[in-house]
Amino acid sequence: MVLNEHLTLPVAAAATYFSFEASGSYLANIAAVVSRFGLDASFVSRAAARRAGRVALGLGAAGFLFSLNEWLNKWCANNWTPTKRGEWDWDREIVVVTGTSVVQKLLDRNPRTTIVVIDFAPLSWTPPAGSKVHYYQADLSDSNVVRNVCEKVRVEVGHPTVFINNAGIVRGFTVMEGSYADVELTIKTNLLAPFLLVKEFLPDMVKHNHGHIVSVCSMSSVVAPPGIVDYAATKNGILSLHEVGSCGLFTSQLS
Repeated sequence: MVLNEHLTLPVAAAATYFSFEASGSYLANIAAVVSRFGLDASFVSRAAARRAGRVALGLGAAGFLFSLNEWLNKWCANNWTPTKRGEWDWDREIVVVTGTSVVQKLLDRNPRTTIVVIDFAPLSWTPPAGSKVHYYQADLSDSNVVRNVCEKVRVEVGHPTVFINNAGIVRGFTVMEGSYADVELTIKTNLLAPFLLVKEFLPDMVKHNHGHIVSVCSMSSVVAPPGIVDYAATKNGILSLHEVGSCGLFTSQLS
């Protein structure tokens, strides 16, 4: 609240007014009211008003800068394009998700959204009747499989408008313990596949200036535990992919 410029700037303006000599009669009236309640009215003065005005102005300026930063971040995240009413219609969006852990939450949000699940493991649950859930089994560690399944999605469902990179594996070995196959499988699934999937789905989003790409990252990308160093390296790579990506094209989330 103290950094809410809508509150602090009017307070600063009022305090500045009371610091002028012309406000003497108003200050006297305020001091009289304060004294009636048995309180010390010595703080009701032009000097105190000047001090309060400076503090409120500083807080208001800080709040304004925070609000400006938030506003610029929103515009940057939306590719400097104004959001029009009805621009995002979740009855018509096509959401591609790798992995299945977030799909049911998406359906709870809007059961009419078209959702495409790409995962190696079969669905462990049955989609609700009438829902538009499409499942494609794919080994994301194989780049040829990634290319083929993306083409099938575009032909059979349509161009995705939202891509949620959620799939990931962790083998749980140190650098010395893990085999070549463990390291290769982890890096291909967690890092190479997301790169290739972005390359597949991003061009149409850019063409229509409409789309979101979200990656579920990990705190291990910041603090890497020794037992999952290959997993942590892939998540750090995903974080770098989003940080270096063009403004407004990527969204990265830590979980």
